[in-house]
Amino acid sequence: MVLPLADHRGFAVASARAWSGQTLAAGRYEVVAVDDGRDPRRSERVHRVLRGADRLIVRPGGSEIELYQAGADAARGDVLLFTESHAVPAPDAAEALLRHFERSQAVAATLRSGHIPRHGLAKLEEWVGERVATERLATRWWAGVSLRGFSLRRRLFQELGGFRTELERFAETALAIEMDRRGLRADLAREALVTTPTAPGPASWSGRSSPWVVGAAPSSKRVPPTSSSHTSGPPASEIAPFSIPVSLASCAAPSSGRSSPPSGAAGG
Repeated sequence: MVLPLADHRGFAVASARAWSGQTLAAGRYEVVAVDDGRDPRRSERVHRVLRGADRLIVRPGGSEIELYQAGADAARGDVLLFTESHAVPAPDAAEALLRHFERSQAVAATLRSGHIPRHGLAKLEEWVGERVATERLATRWWAGVSLRGFSLRRRLFQELGGFRTELERFAETALAIEMDRRGLRADLAREALVTTPTAPGPASWSGRSSPWVVGAAPSSKRVPPTSSSHTSGPPASEIAPFSIPVSLASCAAPSSGRSSPPSGAAGG
């Protein structure tokens, strides 16, 4: 399990702890946390929650995608799992993923994603994203591959040449497109869940602008349009014999006449 620490958004320790404490038997996987060396205290905090078989690798000054590649190179398992350090898995996510591979004989899979906290807007975004992902799987599955939770067999990853690091976070899409060109695809491991922090709910918008909304911050903390930061959160390792990179799936509005959003979801 490959876990780059750079884009942790305050959840690095929580994510590492959740991955190292999975219900899957300890000897069946390892966590490989990869850091860029910019924050030694972060590395130390993460290292404390890792198990003895897990590893923390430091690649000084590495970009995010270079950290993913370094983790994949260090991984020893037959299956790689890529995820993000601001994503917190369900306790049985690793077990569910390996069960999916064993039952389906798949060569690659994406994990299902949810949101923290579970307010109405987050539920709506999750519902929309899941519908879009389901419709996209048939023809454009590669567009939904995200390092928030993506897994494939290590041998295939090597045959594909790994990540094209010059493409930064477009590298996962390029990898999936190359799979598609070879007649391969990743399916959805629905029982394997990772959750990520989402923006504050509608109740928190009244009377003030959020410093995390592009163009709306009232102070010098405004996030410039080019920033990739969209959320903050409270503090929520290594590589596994299987490693996972993950990223956010794009969402589109559901068409009329389809099933309704979950009850309690924000509408508008």
